[in-house]
Amino acid sequence: MVGRAPPRSVAAIGEAEVGGTFALKTSAGKVVRDADLRGRVSILYFGATADDGISVAALTILGAALQRLGARSDVISVYFVGLDPEHDGPERLQAFLEKHLPRAVALTGPVNEINDLSSKYKLYYKKIVDPLLPIGHVIEHASLYYIMNRDGAYAAHVPYTTSLEDLVREISVHLD
Repeated sequence: MVGRAPPRSVAAIGEAEVGGTFALKTSAGKVVRDADLRGRVSILYFGATADDGISVAALTILGAALQRLGARSDVISVYFVGLDPEHDGPERLQAFLEKHLPRAVALTGPVNEINDLSSKYKLYYKKIVDPLLPIGHVIEHASLYYIMNRDGAYAAHVPYTTSLEDLVREISVHLD
């Protein structure tokens, strides 16, 4: 296809330096730990409700990929890690996900824990304060799907700008 870059996923070889321990809460208050990712393929996406629509687009694309996978996606858990816990409390995150990807589980915690986890995942994000914006700020962040294997370990990351077909193909690799 002319003008389309090849998929830009990165597979881990040996021990990955991406990921690590965490304990965050769901919107229902249940604690989810990194160990809870074992046994299923998991996809983590870090985002915010105030990020100029990037998270909405990423969740929409991910939802379409999961739909294309059909019954094969039943072994996939999807987690949305909120990057703006001061604004995006559990209720706001839950409502956001209900609208854009209901099967995703919202994860949140104190700012220092979100900072720690984003650092472990090598994820760039920054809160940009602008009093002209409706809530006074926007969250700028890299938009990546982190695929974790059935052992709960990092397997690959895929930019949300990857084509739907390539995203489905990349997720499929980790289901087999």
